[in-house]
Amino acid sequence: MKVTQAGSTRNLSLLALSGVAIIIAISIVRSVLGGRINSLYTLQDGVQTCFGRMSQSYTAKIINDRLSQYLSNDFMKTTEDCFSEALTMTREKMTYLSSQVEEGLNALAEDAHWYHEKLNARSDAGLNPVPQNVILANLGTRFQKLEQKRNELLEVIEQNRATLVSRNNYVSWAFFALAPIILIFSGIRMWKEWSGEESSEEVSEATIQAQAPTLQQIDRAGPAVSVAPQAGAEALKKIDKMWEEFNREEVQPVAVEQKEESTESSAVNLSDSFAQVMDILSSKVFTTGIQVDFDIDSELRVLAKNEALEQIIYHIMMNAINSYEFDHHGKSLKVTTKKLGGTLLVSFIDRGRGFDKDFLKSLALGETITQDPQHLELMICRELVKEFQGLISFENMAQKSGEILGSKVELVLRIDPTYLEETKKSKLVSLVRGKKRDIVKNLNV
Repeated sequence: MKVTQAGSTRNLSLLALSGVAIIIAISIVRSVLGGRINSLYTLQDGVQTCFGRMSQSYTAKIINDRLSQYLSNDFMKTTEDCFSEALTMTREKMTYLSSQVEEGLNALAEDAHWYHEKLNARSDAGLNPVPQNVILANLGTRFQKLEQKRNELLEVIEQNRATLVSRNNYVSWAFFALAPIILIFSGIRMWKEWSGEESSEEVSEATIQAQAPTLQQIDRAGPAVSVAPQAGAEALKKIDKMWEEFNREEVQPVAVEQKEESTESSAVNLSDSFAQVMDILSSKVFTTGIQVDFDIDSELRVLAKNEALEQIIYHIMMNAINSYEFDHHGKSLKVTTKKLGGTLLVSFIDRGRGFDKDFLKSLALGETITQDPQHLELMICRELVKEFQGLISFENMAQKSGEILGSKVELVLRIDPTYLEETKKSKLVSLVRGKKRDIVKNLNV
């Protein structure tokens, strides 16, 4: 009976471990598929942005705005680089896509270069030597063909994305189907282990009870031993002596070292942290056409946890990027710093749609639950910044009429004391030679 129970418990343990391993593998697959799906969203946005630039050049040509920046060589070159960047990203980081995506991007990039040449008649074989004839006869038709190629490319990308979403749904279904089963097996295993321990205790108690009569018989069967009074008195004296010696000994307190979770922060170069995040967001920033402006001292160091700080910066900047609509003009994100003694104030200012009122209200009430995934990441930032004694605030910038002009996120960090000491040291700025009267006069100017 014991062998059978031990064997079944062992089998349940193996099943539970196997299930946990499968769930971990499924989680990894879900993470990979989720990343690929997000990459396809980014690619779609990039193609739309690149083609939108071509549309701006086309419109400027139609209205014959010869001084427009959309007809400049630099603008058109940037548009072609936009397509090249998307093509490079597809070849290097999105090899899982069908060959139709790469072929469509390549064809669109080549046609964009050709179209720009014809648009400004940069080649000998221009569309027509007369600009009016170029516009009326050919430009519209050529641009419609480019639009058709763009639509076909976006459709292929959407098909690839739908395939990945379908796979992710199947994997998610498997994950949520296996999780309850693993919990059930784990519960059965724990119940059997508990039952086995309880049975062992019952067996031990029964064994002691079975041996009790035998011990009593042995005690009764033994010969009576007479104890001399002198022996009893000597024993009492020895006991008293031992007790006195014990009381005289100094009891040394035992030092218990309590291990607390490390909340210490290290000196982190703030400029390097922003550089790491920008390396990750460079493609997103480029394809969405956002102008990012940093005003950060390259030597500035703060007390923080490096990974947590980079994650906070990433989520704040990603929220600012996603706050803009696709056709929004003047997309910008400005990051500034201001030192207040040993404290640093980092401000993130964008001109997007701002924060939802419900999100700001939940922050004011101290709530930590939100339905919006983007706002959930900001909630996480608020918890992460507490790990190194920082603060974070969110607010909307609005006119008196109530119209939202954008949002502002302010991050309060502690400056590294060694950096403060270094900046306090006097430095020679310039050396001026002359008479004291002349130097004082120049300083007062």
